[in-house]
Amino acid sequence: MTAVGDPIQSIYGWRGASATNLPRFTTDFPLPDGSPAPTRELRTSWRNPPEALHLANSVSEEARRRSVAVRPLLPRPDAASGHIACALLGDIAAEREWVATQLAAVYEQAHREGNRPPSSAVLVRRNSDAAPMAEALAAQGVPAEVVGLTGLLGLPEVADTVAMLRLVADPTAGPPPCAC
Repeated sequence: MTAVGDPIQSIYGWRGASATNLPRFTTDFPLPDGSPAPTRELRTSWRNPPEALHLANSVSEEARRRSVAVRPLLPRPDAASGHIACALLGDIAAEREWVATQLAAVYEQAHREGNRPPSSAVLVRRNSDAAPMAEALAAQGVPAEVVGLTGLLGLPEVADTVAMLRLVADPTAGPPPCAC
């Protein structure tokens, strides 16, 4: 059995989830001999530049101090430097426009220099914000792909697993068999 999580990003507190579940997992589900299950930390960020990790580690420092012990993230050994920009804007429409303009400038600079634009991701708080963000990016000439609107249940392998678990839990559930 495996559990994966990031206690600094425990976003499901409203559903009863808690960052303390992660360290308790090792004793709630011990090895056959009763000893705690082993843990592995994924501390190297393979995507983010050192500047972004420094900011993330600084912002999460208090949460790491108060909560479950989580060590700071480290950049990969060959990580290129990056740039951080922030803005305080009046509303979500202005925020979308600002993000799209910032990304468009990065894409335009890469094009001028004959480079491939860097990969990028825009995270939104609600799924309903994804399509308007993609539209703002497209209006600035930035290609965008909205991923994950359906959540995990939209992935065929997850939907199949859930269906099998429901079948195991209650073989009589579901539509009646076909009388073909």
